[in-house]
Amino acid sequence: MDAQTPLGNAVTRALAFMLLMSVAGSVGGASPLEPGRELLVVRGIGGEAFYEDLFHRWASGFVESAQDVLGLDGERITYLAEDPTRDPQIIRGHSRKWNIHRAIEDIAERTGTDDLVMIVLIGHGSARGDRILFNLPGPDLAAGELDEWLQALSGRRIAVVNTSSSSGPFVQALSRPGRVIITATANGAENHHAAFGGHFVYAFGSLAADSDKDGRVSLLEAFVFASRQVQRAFQERRVLQTEHALLDDDGD
Repeated sequence: MDAQTPLGNAVTRALAFMLLMSVAGSVGGASPLEPGRELLVVRGIGGEAFYEDLFHRWASGFVESAQDVLGLDGERITYLAEDPTRDPQIIRGHSRKWNIHRAIEDIAERTGTDDLVMIVLIGHGSARGDRILFNLPGPDLAAGELDEWLQALSGRRIAVVNTSSSSGPFVQALSRPGRVIITATANGAENHHAAFGGHFVYAFGSLAADSDKDGRVSLLEAFVFASRQVQRAFQERRVLQTEHALLDDDGD
């Protein structure tokens, strides 16, 4: 089942794929995740100081939420960034393509069937013909390449969140049974900077995103919250909305 903003219809609210709820954690931090959960956060190239700072805040904020709110052990969080020296306490290495591939292979060795792996891409994206890319220092990462690497995680439950511009085609490239794919945009032509990622990160530490008031924030709730925040921001500015987030949870 796919969801696309604007939201509010019954179909979107009824999304019930179990993986959407399985990464939820107590907002108060009282319910740690079970073993077999891995998080890979990749911060791509910023291109200029403003975006380098912004993407670092988003990525480090998500890592912090994963530990403090979702209860994920720091040993099961791999954070790769353009400049590892910026925060060496939490950044494990450079976000170059071969390091991402190696990180996925390492996660495959540490996990087994039905374990949960979440991959979050934070940065810029671009569309070059039929090649949809997540921009990295050095060679960029194509959607098809990531799909190939994810084959090593066969049998795991996988969630991939691409918060970059032009990220929509990652849904078609990565969609498979057992995967949840979230993108900040609906297609490659939505190539302006996407604000979705900041709201998505904030959602995991915010009671405002807990729509069912159970003290937990799921992937679905974070998606809905971030999408609505983006929509509201464009409405307040009275300008055409240039990003429309997508979610696929059934591999269709």
